[in-house]
Amino acid sequence: MKGFIHYIEKFMKKAQLVPDSGKVVVALSGGRDSMALLHVISKLKEQGLLKNIRVFHVNHGTRSENTKEEELVINYCLKLGVSLQVFHPNLDAKTSNFEHHAREKRYELFFNNLHKGEVLLTAHHIDDSFEWSLLRQFKSGSPNAALGIPVKNGRVCRPFNCVTKNQVANYVKTNSIPFIQDSSNKSIRFERNFIREKIIPQISQRFPGHLKHYVHRSNQLAQDWGVSSLLENKIQFFLLRDAHGILISHPRGDNDFRGAEEQIIWAITALSDKGRGTLGTQVEKIIAAARNGKKGPLLFSGNVLGHITHGALYFSTKGMLGNFEKLDKDLLCLLKKEQINFRLNSYEGLKEKLKYPKSLSFPFLTFAPDMPKNFQSIKKEHPLFPRSTEFGLNAGLWVNTLPRLLFYWERGPKIQLKEQFSLFNV
Repeated sequence: MKGFIHYIEKFMKKAQLVPDSGKVVVALSGGRDSMALLHVISKLKEQGLLKNIRVFHVNHGTRSENTKEEELVINYCLKLGVSLQVFHPNLDAKTSNFEHHAREKRYELFFNNLHKGEVLLTAHHIDDSFEWSLLRQFKSGSPNAALGIPVKNGRVCRPFNCVTKNQVANYVKTNSIPFIQDSSNKSIRFERNFIREKIIPQISQRFPGHLKHYVHRSNQLAQDWGVSSLLENKIQFFLLRDAHGILISHPRGDNDFRGAEEQIIWAITALSDKGRGTLGTQVEKIIAAARNGKKGPLLFSGNVLGHITHGALYFSTKGMLGNFEKLDKDLLCLLKKEQINFRLNSYEGLKEKLKYPKSLSFPFLTFAPDMPKNFQSIKKEHPLFPRSTEFGLNAGLWVNTLPRLLFYWERGPKIQLKEQFSLFNV
């Protein structure tokens, strides 16, 4: 047992999966893998690696086992003394592409309930990553499909992505950890299950070393492409979903989103009305557009729109654009009344606000009467906020976005901004 826990601890440190806050949330289904993960994480907390553990459980209400799973999770969390939050979304198992919709709903609940400084831990292991890699390669032309499930994706971390299904199963057996087997995992009407039940057993029988070679190949590709979580300088993009869409922001306010392919694919598929499609070319298109200073919007599969501002990508649908019209109107009223309601005057405060922007909305418009000459203002109105930005420019205000301000600040002296600097909080 100690050897397994120590191995996970070393991997978490090397892959930078331990947040500075020491606060984690475990996504707990009641299945074998997630129950094992909670057991390991609780042991690491006892050893001082982590400071606080919370648990999220989603009762989909679509299978007879769901009630028993919830009871198991409640009792096990009580036994370990960890805080539990249970969600009961309204889902219909007969919905087309149910697996996809259920997953998106889970992550929506997770992201909306994470606290500041927390990261979400899921129990995906090497076998899961291999399955996902195979499925992606059958359905996508993107070379990133060969990488599988990322070890770290924004605020989602996967500590078991260094061990196999068999290793997890042995740990569960050795420690008598209770779990409930999800019967739907055997249904081959779901694509992942078809890969797991029909294809992988034949691969394993014919090529018993396939997982070892997959891990080596994926790690090498990730390092070659600069997206490996084992690289010290790997960029961690920030991901946020709100009522208006999904935001992906660059931690340095930069325009280079290479390495954010997984987050972009997730954002498009989460909003698309067509489920997963062939997105490799579309992802490359928005990354190239951002690097070339384009603004968009770009139209993606399933009527998804991709907006670009310096240091941030934002994905919405045509139906969501009406939200921005109201925000634009509200902002115009506040500007006319000079009631901008958020002030900020430190570099670290600015960076922290961009990292956890729950109280803000894309594109993080910023207004100020005065700025250093090298802090350029936009020249014309913003396409999502045309009336308010036009008013600000005509009034002689400095107008730009929070990521752009961070970009200037990163590359210049860390000046203390004047008190009249204000960030509109929409």
